[in-house]
Amino acid sequence: MSSLRSVVRVRTIAALVLSVGVLAACGAATSDPDAEVNVGAGVEQVLQPTATVEMIPVEPDGGIGDGAGPIPGTNDPGNPGDTTDPSGGTWHGAVVAETNCPGTNFQRVEASVFSFSVPEDFDEQLVQPIDSEIGYWQNASGSIEVSFDYGWYSAALSSYADAEVSSIDFGGFVGEQAVIRDSPDWPKPNVVGVHFGEVVFDEPQQWNALNLVVQHDDPADEIIGRCIVDSIEWKIIPAE
Repeated sequence: MSSLRSVVRVRTIAALVLSVGVLAACGAATSDPDAEVNVGAGVEQVLQPTATVEMIPVEPDGGIGDGAGPIPGTNDPGNPGDTTDPSGGTWHGAVVAETNCPGTNFQRVEASVFSFSVPEDFDEQLVQPIDSEIGYWQNASGSIEVSFDYGWYSAALSSYADAEVSSIDFGGFVGEQAVIRDSPDWPKPNVVGVHFGEVVFDEPQQWNALNLVVQHDDPADEIIGRCIVDSIEWKIIPAE
């Protein structure tokens, strides 16, 4: 959490001296002895309560005192409060799937220059490539489909108007992650995908790009999609 906010509960009547500057920063004063007063970072605390002050810690999930852990699919447990790995990029790799999708057993898929995880009960489907390296997997019911396209013509999901796009950096390979929900433009209404536009350069032609996409019927399966696309590990290093 970028800033820590303490919630101070004044249990009995306290004598409060508030300057005009503090009124502007904190809002309005109250005579209620049980009122909560929020003190943000950078605002000087001038309250001097005459009663007991209880400090309640803010937890990793953003709650206060409820005992819950981090929100699944967000933070690296080794770096609480951020989404970066020790190298400075976005947290990624097999450990993401194992950590953020507990109870799901995964298998690794080995492609030419990268690998990723899919649930072990997903079956690979036979597909015929034309001008790129491709792969396709799905679960038994067909409600979740995983596909990748590695080559010159792998398109980014950010071109779709309803895509929620964020920048990612997987070990020096910079790309974007997109989430699409309840869309009529796909075979399945919900999509999670990553796209890396510059993976390997083919002299003197152009860059090979990677698109890894998970389509799913049930919105609740978005976390599975995130676990899959964030599980990418590279077999190569970024070009200088």
